[in-house]
Amino acid sequence: MKAVVFIILMLIFVALTVAGINVIRQSEKAYETSVTFSLKTLEKPAVTPPSYSVVKDGYAQALLYFTLAIGVCIFALLSDRLTSITFSPAGGVSLILKDLASQVKSLTQVSNEQQRVSVGAGGAAPQPLIKHLREENKAIGLIGDIEKSHQMTDSQKGRWGGSAVSNGRALSAFIYPDDDGLFKVRLEVSSTDPGKPLKNLVRFHLLDNFKNPDPAIIPVDGKAVLLLDKVYGPFTVGAEIAEEATQLELDLRQVKAAPKEFR
Repeated sequence: MKAVVFIILMLIFVALTVAGINVIRQSEKAYETSVTFSLKTLEKPAVTPPSYSVVKDGYAQALLYFTLAIGVCIFALLSDRLTSITFSPAGGVSLILKDLASQVKSLTQVSNEQQRVSVGAGGAAPQPLIKHLREENKAIGLIGDIEKSHQMTDSQKGRWGGSAVSNGRALSAFIYPDDDGLFKVRLEVSSTDPGKPLKNLVRFHLLDNFKNPDPAIIPVDGKAVLLLDKVYGPFTVGAEIAEEATQLELDLRQVKAAPKEFR
């Protein structure tokens, strides 16, 4: 059945294309005929050549045929992937393709993963943690950066409104230890109103010692999630949704469920 539909659409495409070419030929032939008639009537070259409007009108009509032909061709090529097609009263056409949503979601996840990897390690380690890491010989490759981080200024503090909830959006954090004696932090921006899910890009703002302190995350299933794999200690996180003029701020020291070593 699909093969028959495809063949019919291709025949329509060919017919429209041929019709467009024929209109152009006929309009040019009509113009040439009118020029010949004028020359014979006047027995001399015409001072004002006959109107070229017949050719322009022909081109316009041919363009319509070609546009329709292209539309039919696209429709034929996408016919196997179409799940539905709707026509609006204004003449618009809406096509829904199979698996398009899942493909977009997959690309979004790839982009978010690239942003996550680019962040690297960072945070401000508390002095007891530094002492513990030295005593336990953990995170040896990072110990120099970890010691320096203790002196870091909390650069995002007070820059993003001071509240973790604003304009129907909420910034939250989940903190848990990893095997190296450091921490993993899962940052999440979501909607407080189920009727208004988060769809716009969220830019997080982290401590300056992260390799990429301003990663941009595209929401998936109504949530913008950023996983920080190597965090030395607490700092203030900012989150910005530019399209909604929304700013969020969360001091990780205030996360009650965080391990005591983190604070």
